[in-house]
Order: sequence, then structure tokens, then C-alpha cells
Amino acid sequence: MTLRLLLLLALTLSAPAASSEAPAPGGEPSRPAAALGPEVPRGAMARFLAACREGHYARAAEYLNLRQLPQAVRAQRGPELARELETVLDRALWVDLDRLSDEPEGDPEDGLPALRDSLGTIETATGPVEVLIERVSQPGGVPVWKIAASATARPPTPRPAMRPVTLNPKFCSAAMNATTATKTLSERRPSGTVAIARRCRC
Repeated sequence: MTLRLLLLLALTLSAPAASSEAPAPGGEPSRPAAALGPEVPRGAMARFLAACREGHYARAAEYLNLRQLPQAVRAQRGPELARELETVLDRALWVDLDRLSDEPEGDPEDGLPALRDSLGTIETATGPVEVLIERVSQPGGVPVWKIAASATARPPTPRPAMRPVTLNPKFCSAAMNATTATKTLSERRPSGTVAIARRCRC
């Protein structure tokens, strides 16, 4: 009986003591972008992209900062700019919504001026252009995030991709003949490649 009590006591002392403090709460999982409003960068960009996918460019234009356009032309020009910007993003910039901030103040550690976040950079013929999203004050309402006026006034033109080249059939035939002749003569005359290449003309 005494031995059993000693064993139970030893096991009790060797067990780790339970902490009296509650564990530190982990970071809350970020909400889906579709569930966020335009008061945060991620929500505003998600709504712009969703409206474009559905072909509702007038609604998508609500998430563009059109302050550089005269009020009289915004209703017409806004949807056009939304469509143009969608084309540019599809061609040259994939916006990762998960990397955008879901805070009303945006990302304070991105190295940009306050209340401005980056959506990414587009390579153009004149150099890289950073596409920004910025917080805009609303008369009598909560500030919302919109794609910056620098991108909406004139959407950047991506650098054109290399175009496929269509070769003249005469050139292809001459090149094939030269290749065959070179392969045949290369063992007999190492300089044959140069001589044949010089005689091959389109």
C-alpha cells in the first residue's frame, strides 16, 4: 500500500503543472475579400474586379477615383475607364487580393504615403508604373478606397509582348536546304557551313 502511494506521488510531481494563465489568442483569420466593404483596400478591389467580371462597368467605376475628370463626363467616361483598366490588369498585372490590407488605414508599413497602398507594378514602354489604391473622403460618409486617379486618368499601356514572326516560305526552303547540305558536307569540309551560309539568299 505504501509503495503504491509513493508511485502515485512520484507521477503527480513529475507531471507538468497546468498553466493558470489562458493561452494567448491567435491572430484572427482574415475575412474573405467578398465580405469586406470599400472601407478597406481589399474590399474595394474585390468589388471592382467582381463588377468587371459581371460586365457592370458603371458599378466598377464607383471604385475609381475620377477626381481628375470633369463632373459632366464622369458618368460616360467612368465605365469606359473601368473596362480599359480591366484589360490592362488582365494583360499585365495579377492583383493578389489576399495581400491587400483589410484595415481602414491600409498598410502602414509599405513605404508609401499614408492612406495609399500598392496594387502592383506594370512594365510599360517608358518604364515601370505603380498602380495605387487610395482612401478618398466622402461627403457626409465614411472614407472609402478607390483605384488612384493616377491610374484612372489614363490607364498605363503595358509593354507589348514579342509578336510571332511569319517567315517567308522561300526563306524556310532555303534554310532547310542549307541545313541539309551543311550536315552532309560538315564531315568532309569543316568550312562548308560558312560557304553555304554565304550563298543562301532569300
